[in-house]
Amino acid sequence: MNQTALGHSANGAADRRSKRLPPVPVNYESLLNDAQCVGIRNLEGFGWQLYFIRRPLFQTPTVVMVGPDEGGYAVLNSEGCLDRQRDLVIR
Repeated sequence: MNQTALGHSANGAADRRSKRLPPVPVNYESLLNDAQCVGIRNLEGFGWQLYFIRRPLFQTPTVVMVGPDEGGYAVLNSEGCLDRQRDLVIR
């Protein structure tokens, strides 16, 4: 039986990529705690922007912010503070 008969396309990797979640979901506040929501609003006043939220299965989401200066990235921790020391791989 071929892949298309099973409901899979010949290019499964491309199908998975096309179904990716958006970097910042519309309801992102529901993924975060109160301190993180307040932290984002405060940091936006200093030019920081919410860049993406990593949402690994069965793990706590990782909030990534991008700074106003030359695109520096930082993780917003669970206390609503930026963590610039954390190892972060941006693909």
